[in-house]
Amino acid sequence: VEAVDGPGRLLVDGLRDPARYELPADLAPIRAAARPPLLGEPQLAALQDVVRRVEPLFGPGRGVDVEWAIDAADRLHVLQA
Repeated sequence: VEAVDGPGRLLVDGLRDPARYELPADLAPIRAAARPPLLGEPQLAALQDVVRRVEPLFGPGRGVDVEWAIDAADRLHVLQA
């Protein structure tokens, strides 16, 4: 997972280095970036849940690229997959 604080275009346009997270299958999030975390465990767990539900739609074992956003009310939105 890559995340930036603020508009997603900062990540897409390469204007900000993202915080990176690794989400193992056992639901224990591992923070892989050195800077302070942007995402908490509840947000990472929500992302894991979304990926687990979206991935089978593309075929088992293929992986999936999910673009997402979290709004000011802390709601997760899938933008595309």
